[in-house]
This record gives sequence, structure tokens and C-alpha cells, in this order.
Amino acid sequence: MSKKSLIEREKKRNNLYKKNKKIKINVKKTTSKNSLKIIWQFFPRNSMKIRKRKRCFFTGRPRGVFGKFGISRIILRENIINGEIAGFTRSSW
Repeated sequence: MSKKSLIEREKKRNNLYKKNKKIKINVKKTTSKNSLKIIWQFFPRNSMKIRKRKRCFFTGRPRGVFGKFGISRIILRENIINGEIAGFTRSSW
């Protein structure tokens, strides 16, 4: 289980990103490419798209997350074994 503080930090980053997304689109349309680099410096760092991180919905695990399901590989494997996700079969040879 991931620390609560890390999960809250991710939520804060997502909210900042959503809040500044429309503003960034308008700035991008109205300014030239030369002055765009200077303008990006005035936005908070955590509002950048690159700062976002996918986390597992159940455990908050930051690595090994399948984007299609939004869960980590460990939880995905458990769900497949239990038959909770349709379309997968456990391999045996």
C-alpha cells in the first residue's frame, strides 16, 4: 500500500493540471513560439503534464500499472486467477 501523502500529492497534481489546462491552451494559441518558453516558467511545476503519474486504483502502486485497467500487475494477476476479469485464462502447460 502506498503512503497516503503520496496519493494526496498525486491528486493535488491532477487538480492543478486540470485547472491550468484551459489557460495553457489559450496561451499557446495567442503567443509566439519564441516567447512561449518564458511564459511556461510562470506556471507551477506540478501543473505540467509530465509530472502526472499513473497509480493503481486499489493499492496506489506507482509502477507496473496497466493503463487499460488502471490497476497494477499484481492486482491484475490476482483478479485473473480468481476469474473476475473476463477474457483471460490462466496459462498452464
